[in-house]
Amino acid sequence: MKTEARATLKGREERKGVLATPPPPPPPPVQSALAKIFRYCLHISLTEALYNLLDKLVPNVGRLSNLCCIHVGLAGTNTQTFHKDLTDCIAQRFATDIKPSRIKDIERLTFLLTLFDHDPKTEPDIFGKVLEELRSPERLVEMALYPKCLPCCVGYLSLREIYAEDLINKNTISLVPSRTKTKLSATNKVLIEVLDATESLLGGCDNVYIGHVLPHFERPDIVFATNDSGAAVPIPAQLKEALFASVKYAPCVEGQERWHCLVIGGWNSFIRNSTKPLGSTIAKLRQLRLVGYNPILIILAQP
Repeated sequence: MKTEARATLKGREERKGVLATPPPPPPPPVQSALAKIFRYCLHISLTEALYNLLDKLVPNVGRLSNLCCIHVGLAGTNTQTFHKDLTDCIAQRFATDIKPSRIKDIERLTFLLTLFDHDPKTEPDIFGKVLEELRSPERLVEMALYPKCLPCCVGYLSLREIYAEDLINKNTISLVPSRTKTKLSATNKVLIEVLDATESLLGGCDNVYIGHVLPHFERPDIVFATNDSGAAVPIPAQLKEALFASVKYAPCVEGQERWHCLVIGGWNSFIRNSTKPLGSTIAKLRQLRLVGYNPILIILAQP
């Protein structure tokens, strides 16, 4: 009996030791998937429970991958739930080891810190490390694959009064769809088709400009000018060479020309099952008139 009791006690102690050892973390994709579930599926009524969960995750940040860390940090963004200690830990993690992180994750981290107007006081400075990565030639290929990351990062940093003027115009050409790109959205396909047709009708690319007349709108537009006789007017250098971040006011070349702007209205620019533009599209047309253009809205069929 004593032998059996000792064996039982020993077994309990062994099991207790096993239970006291934390299990290995799940693979990074599983970690990220769980964090995304917290972000997208939790109702606002569960914000207190979410905060408690984030509280428990603070000492475990070191066990998580960088990818999972950023998704954990974003878990409270849909409900504006800010956890300072967790955000500080994640920011320090990236500041210490930012190189392996994707440019998409760096952009999301910048969004997180800007959303909550938070300066985590990391060592080294996280915002400085972000700028280093945005300026790194090693990131050029990645930025080409994800062209929105750079302007988003620059925009978020500017909201924190960090103005990287050298980055504002970097790689902005990628925001205009390329004719050689095989995978284009339906709207961008139409944009290229309209651009080709416009150049053909007006005598070539010297008489047509494509770009962001209003840089605060995502999609580029097609610009051309006609004189009193209806002939095309060449695009002046001041428009072609204008900074991406600037508003491109209608130039004055001959003094009597009229400047037109073709706006491609994708299916998500209109109220469903109608041709009435959404408020954002109406605002764009109004602002184009204010800077001297005659906006012409191209309506795409809705799917």
